[in-house]
Amino acid sequence: MSKNEVKEIKFQNKYVNGQALEVITDFSNNSYIIKGSTGIGGTTALLNYTQGNCLIVSPNVGMIEGKAQQTKNYNSDFRAFIYSGSENIDINNSWDFVNNYLTHTDESEQNIIINCTPDQLIKLRATNKGLYNQLLTIPIFIDEYHSYTIDSEFRNVMGEFLELVYNEWRANFKLSTATPNYNNIDVPTDKDVKYFKLTKSDQQPKPLKLSNNLADVKRFVYDENTKGRLVVLFSNDSDLHKSFKDLKVKNLVGKNLGIKLKAYKRGVEVSSDLYNDCELLILSSSYFAGFDIDVNCSICIVSNQKSDAFKIGVNDAVQCYGRARKQVFNALFVNAKSKIDVNTKLATQYPTSINEITNSIQFFNNQLEFFNSQIEGVTLYHDIKHIKEVTPHLYVNRAVLIEPILKNVLNYQLYNKEVLTAEFERYGFVLSQYDNNDFEIPKQNNSTPFKERLTNLLSYDSDMLLKNYKHSKYNLKSKNNGSFSHKATFELLTAYLLKITNSEIINKLNNKRVRPNEFFNSVDLFLRVNFDSKYVFEGLSVQQISNARRLYYSDGLSDYFRENYLLNDWQYLYSCFKVDNNILSESIEREIKLYEVFYDVSLYEPLVIDKSHRGRNIKKIIHSELNNFNIVLNEDEKDWLKDVSNKIFKKLDSGEKYINYNTRSAIKSKMNNVLIYLLTDGKIGSVSEVKNREYNPLTQTPKALRSIIPIKLVSVDLTSANPQIVDSILKTTIGLNVYNNLMTARNISRNKAKKIYNTCLNNHNLTVSNAKKIYLDCGYSDCKALELARLTANVEKGSFFEIMTANEKILMQRYKDILPFNSYRFHDAIIMSLEDIETNNIILPNVVKDYVYHSELFNDSSKYLGLTTNTPFNIIGFVNNYTKLAS
Repeated sequence: MSKNEVKEIKFQNKYVNGQALEVITDFSNNSYIIKGSTGIGGTTALLNYTQGNCLIVSPNVGMIEGKAQQTKNYNSDFRAFIYSGSENIDINNSWDFVNNYLTHTDESEQNIIINCTPDQLIKLRATNKGLYNQLLTIPIFIDEYHSYTIDSEFRNVMGEFLELVYNEWRANFKLSTATPNYNNIDVPTDKDVKYFKLTKSDQQPKPLKLSNNLADVKRFVYDENTKGRLVVLFSNDSDLHKSFKDLKVKNLVGKNLGIKLKAYKRGVEVSSDLYNDCELLILSSSYFAGFDIDVNCSICIVSNQKSDAFKIGVNDAVQCYGRARKQVFNALFVNAKSKIDVNTKLATQYPTSINEITNSIQFFNNQLEFFNSQIEGVTLYHDIKHIKEVTPHLYVNRAVLIEPILKNVLNYQLYNKEVLTAEFERYGFVLSQYDNNDFEIPKQNNSTPFKERLTNLLSYDSDMLLKNYKHSKYNLKSKNNGSFSHKATFELLTAYLLKITNSEIINKLNNKRVRPNEFFNSVDLFLRVNFDSKYVFEGLSVQQISNARRLYYSDGLSDYFRENYLLNDWQYLYSCFKVDNNILSESIEREIKLYEVFYDVSLYEPLVIDKSHRGRNIKKIIHSELNNFNIVLNEDEKDWLKDVSNKIFKKLDSGEKYINYNTRSAIKSKMNNVLIYLLTDGKIGSVSEVKNREYNPLTQTPKALRSIIPIKLVSVDLTSANPQIVDSILKTTIGLNVYNNLMTARNISRNKAKKIYNTCLNNHNLTVSNAKKIYLDCGYSDCKALELARLTANVEKGSFFEIMTANEKILMQRYKDILPFNSYRFHDAIIMSLEDIETNNIILPNVVKDYVYHSELFNDSSKYLGLTTNTPFNIIGFVNNYTKLAS
């Protein structure tokens, strides 16, 4: 058989038999089994395998749960169905059981079939390399192979697993699916793989109706319901999973969606009574493949193009349809189109010709070659972990590279009607248009009020709430990543804290109307008076504390939390709630208004032509606008306005469209970004390094908005940073006096002096003569002023800036390295928690390796009142802690 030649084998009856069965159970070579349809018994055939051991890897837990329920029906000697938590259901479903069996059973007598998720094998490699190495000699069957690549965008582990098989497995592998990916692009070309297609001799056509109208989902569900039929709806859209409150609904979903649905009292486990008392069964992608629906039903498959996570392509639609093992009364595929992607807020881009797909495949080949060159000679993942296309095991993750191509293929199908139709027909579907506009959709209220959501969460045990909160916290949405909203995560944590303390505040949920703002304010007061809140930035007045203690104080609650992190977490999420609901301080509202007015391009556009007067006119207009809000600009803000107006007019003069990135919505996003960044210890948030400077949510937050941070942070700043670094370059000692010298020489403020000096350092267009004059006013000698001018003026753009930031980076790392806790870089400063400083008994050094630093409270730039020392710290290692003396 030549490479990629597919040998078709037909078989009689419902399930594989004869030669088709032999091909599935033959591991004498690497092979790819393409099933002519779903549900032909391929996985079951291997669970009945008796010729030795076999490892079946299924992409989703739901597939394994369904097979595990029928474990007594299989012919193999032993079976282990392993996924997260499976050992709690049956002790045999654990790696300990597998290890014991392989160790104590003679190899010639072994017959165990292991069915696990890819995640489990990756964890096993890290935790029990001995057992993992034993598994490498066992033939491996990769079920629903098509999903490993397409799902890698959301589950990086899928591609990691495949690379372990391709690079480390010693036994042969067998790939299997009824819906192979485009041109088999995901099959490794460096492996010898034989292709087989197993087809039923009497394959029946499958009727399917099509629609582009999302409203048809409800029409179809209710119409079928009136006929007494169970409807199975396939979708990842959480809104659909929360809908149909007037029907008897059950939801089978994966972990993430399952956590989200807890607040709506939705979500069930796979069980024998799944279909009892059920009118609508809604399945997420965890159950699109490998799960059997053993009752008659109607099927509705919903693809919504407003989000990649909600899209269902032809391959997945075929899999969804194939879940039904008995009669399908009616089937509908809804391809709801959207011009805007809900995540990026940008117009949806999709290919219009097959040539675009072909070109992307060539790009993949180039990428593969490039990333292979990147890992040559690399022995430590730490050295290359910033490259997401490389696995922790130092293999190029081909699935991650291929996934964008398959996404293009999916969009090519969904957005081009003729292509979509042809693909469905290729799989044996008989298509027709859905037309049911005469059916009246019942009026319904699908909203779930705040009090109901929190009451639902409180019905679960505290251990589950805490576990779900922790999972949500480190999977919060940020840009296009993450799964959980901070709103839902906040409600989860609130429910846990109230549940574990059995707070009387829970009784407020019995009120007829519960306003979230008032409820969370009560929770805030309850937490503050019962637990240590000295590190909360915004303090309470004496009267507020007195009232709160009278209402909410309870003896003995302080012992509930040994660590403060959950209480701090709550404050961070409470601040997100305040941002979302515009519950902001006057100072923050003032700053937001400045951004809104300063960057309002509609004020500038009418003035563009009159270049002689526009600077004066825009100033007048903006001052007038701000007067409506009783805002008077200070001198620094006037300088800021001048800079902004110059940049906007310059942009408009160029003829380019000006895009305002400083709207109220954008500023609120920045505040939420920094809160989530700090909540997750810097694990969630966009971080990049450009020319030796780190940019993160902290650096993107304007100074006047830092008070939104609810926990006290300390900033350790390199004093007169650039002048001190220049001292090290010029071998001078005037760095700490440069700004004062310039202030005196020119009779200006310190801020103005800093701006003039630092602008001069970075202005390559200045002449050496003009730069020297400024440096002389800074106090440098004639020869040193000239030396510095020659380094900064009339040179390549950005050259001196990179010298400065390279030094800055080294100095900041030196200070970070002496701290025994987590900290964040903020250009020429290090940010840390006041609580970390005090609980570690740290005296902050003001002099480290001959450079001078000063400390302040980051939230509002007020004076740091903690202990510092002027004793130089010049040793390697952590700064010493001190012992507090009794007063």
